[in-house]
Amino acid sequence: RHALLRDAAYDMQLTSRRRALHHLAADTLLADCPQEAPSFSRLAEVAYHYDQADMPDAASEYYGQAGEWASREYFNDQAIAYYGRAIDLQPAIDKDPVRYRLLLGREAVYQLLGRREEQRNDLVELETILSRVPDASRRAEVSLRQAGLALTLGDYESGVSWAKQSALAAMETGDREAEAKAYHRLGRAYWQQGHAHEAEPVLQRALELSRLIDNPQEIAECLYDLGVVRHYQGHYETAR
Repeated sequence: RHALLRDAAYDMQLTSRRRALHHLAADTLLADCPQEAPSFSRLAEVAYHYDQADMPDAASEYYGQAGEWASREYFNDQAIAYYGRAIDLQPAIDKDPVRYRLLLGREAVYQLLGRREEQRNDLVELETILSRVPDASRRAEVSLRQAGLALTLGDYESGVSWAKQSALAAMETGDREAEAKAYHRLGRAYWQQGHAHEAEPVLQRALELSRLIDNPQEIAECLYDLGVVRHYQGHYETAR
C-alpha cells in the first residue's frame, strides 16, 4: 500500500512538472511569435503546449487563431483540425461566445470545400447558440450563411426566406455592410429562381448600400448580378 501511494505521488509530481514545462514552452514560443502575420504552425505549436499544460482556455484561443490563419492561407484540412480541437476545449454553455466565433470559422471552411453535411451541422449548432442568447447582429450573420447553403443546394425558397431574415436583422442593428450582403444574396436568389423583376430592385438596394460603405468587392458583385438580370430581361445595352 505504501508503495502504491509513493508511486502515485511520484506520478503526480511528474505530471505537475510536465505541465509546468509545457506552460513555459508555450509562453516562450508566444514571446517569439510575430503579432502582425503569425505562422499558423507556430500558433498551433503554442496551442499544443497550452493543451498539454492543461490550460484549455489558452489552448482553445490559440488553436482558434491557428485555424483562422490556416484558412486564410487555404490550408483547409489543418484549419478544420485546429478549429475542431478549439471547439472541443470549449464545451460549456457559458463559453457560447467563443464557440460561436470558432463555429463560424469552421463553417466557412466547410462551405469552401463543399462539405455540406458538416457545414449544415455547424449551422445547426450556431442556431442553438442563438436560441439561448438571441442577438440581431449574429442573426444577420447566421441567416446569411443559411441562405448561402440553401442556394448552393438549389433550395431557392429557403434561400429567399433566410436572406430576408438576414436583411431584417441587419437593419435592426444598423449594420449597412451586413444589410448590403443580405440584399445581394436575396437578389441573387430571386434571379436564380428566374424572378428577374423581383431581383432588380433588391440588387439596386444592395448596390446603393455597398457604395455608401465604399465596399469595392460588393459593388462589383452587385453590378455583375444586375448585368445578369438585365440580360435575362433582354436589356442588353444596360446589361453591358
